[in-house]
Amino acid sequence: MVRTVSYMAGFALMLAGMALGGVVSHFMEPTAASLVFGTLVFVGLGHHGGAPILAAIRAAFGSSDSVHLVSHYHVLQSLRRLANGCGLIGALVGLVLYLSNLGGASSLLGQPIAIVLMSMLYGLFTGELLLGPLCSRLRAIGPTDADWDTPDDKRTYVLAISIVSMLLFVFFMYMTAKLLGTLGSS
Repeated sequence: MVRTVSYMAGFALMLAGMALGGVVSHFMEPTAASLVFGTLVFVGLGHHGGAPILAAIRAAFGSSDSVHLVSHYHVLQSLRRLANGCGLIGALVGLVLYLSNLGGASSLLGQPIAIVLMSMLYGLFTGELLLGPLCSRLRAIGPTDADWDTPDDKRTYVLAISIVSMLLFVFFMYMTAKLLGTLGSS
């Protein structure tokens, strides 16, 4: 009960921060949502199937025996990596759209930048704020002598996504400034 209330309070504070910064609807980008959530759902279902995903989520909330906790952990961990990857793929799609609009009017550049940023936000939110704590919960309630390591459990993907995100942000700011003529010619 305390965990559920804590999760809900955390998400409510996040939404409040979005609302205080402007309109919450600015954080809803349908193209980015379909790239991240649609891909996550269909690829996740195709890879694991619905029953193992639901069983893993139920196990993270404490309604499962400890025999299968490691396999549930691996299911959620793969979905976590997939969510982060979908965010990065959405960012790359947005980058392609941005670059394809560079020759046109500057008013066409806002939508692709929104796709890039919201794809990364959706992917990181889903992977690290929803699925990450569920994975940690399974490890906490599971057996200590189990093999929890997954082949790619080195956290390098988080570092890679962070570096790519920073590079994309700097690139967008540079190209936008150059397009608007605020940078001197090099």
